[in-house]
Amino acid sequence: MKKKKKRIPWNKGLKGVQKHSIETRKKISKTNMSGRVMFTGYLGGVDKIRALVDADVLVQPSRNEAGARPSLEAILCGTPVIVTKDTGAGKEIAKMDGGYLVAYGNVDMLRDAIKYILKNPEEAKEKTQKAKAYIKDNLSIDKQIVKYEGLYSEVIA
Repeated sequence: MKKKKKRIPWNKGLKGVQKHSIETRKKISKTNMSGRVMFTGYLGGVDKIRALVDADVLVQPSRNEAGARPSLEAILCGTPVIVTKDTGAGKEIAKMDGGYLVAYGNVDMLRDAIKYILKNPEEAKEKTQKAKAYIKDNLSIDKQIVKYEGLYSEVIA
């Protein structure tokens, strides 16, 4: 007997630019989710900020992601994040305890993380606010300038 998968109630997801979007669109069509997923293409400026503010969660399920920029932007907009744990993004988010980590390709773990955030919005909001404070205190341009100036001084000396 095949175990029935638990579904996540949602209206739509945002899907940005992706190299394999034709394949992804076919998969979405086969699962009858066409009305729930919107391919936005590139979003920048105010449009990107609006999308991040309106989102319930940002999912960055990359296999190889060097940086956490999309996740950091989402956190600064007050949106909880889920990232793949064995990536640069995962390491950054873990360091600040700023989101939820999942294993790459583990669909059940990803589903459970999304459900957890949707069922525990206050906890997710608190985690996101702590991460936002960490970003402002440690990752601002002013803080980075001081770090780089120190690094350059060491190298030159």
